[in-house]
Amino acid sequence: MRDLNACAKQCMEMLDVLDIPYGKVNSFTVNTRATTRWGQCKQVGDGFEISIAAVLLDERNPLQALTETVLHELLHSCEGCQNHGQLWKAYAAKLNRTFGLQIKGRNSAEEKGIVVETRKKHIAHSFRCKTCGAVVERQRESRFTKNYRLYKCSKCGGRFEKIF
Repeated sequence: MRDLNACAKQCMEMLDVLDIPYGKVNSFTVNTRATTRWGQCKQVGDGFEISIAAVLLDERNPLQALTETVLHELLHSCEGCQNHGQLWKAYAAKLNRTFGLQIKGRNSAEEKGIVVETRKKHIAHSFRCKTCGAVVERQRESRFTKNYRLYKCSKCGGRFEKIF
């Protein structure tokens, strides 16, 4: 398993070289439960907490995938970059040009070169539109899962039936 803090230090040095002003990062943590995102930058008090999906630290996966994700999240700590807006994109483009990276707003496992399969989602609730057959799946209970009869299909306006 790769060292997240060592990678983070190297990424911050890359940002320093380009004079990209990232925010105060209080911690870098490994997220062992992440199934649908590579990383997260969360503002807590006067600083930020960054979490990275454990699959990226697996040495069977490309180091570049980890580096790009850490840089992606560090960019979110920059003033005015909490989303993937113009400034965030400009900083990402600068990193990409200088270091030959591919930092973007969203990446699939294939784009990142991830070979280790991430944990499969446990689908607890499944619904089908009675009209068009579209399937809606949910991992957790929600308003929709409790009151699915009150909702309409976004594709055709039909009503749902519970599969399981």
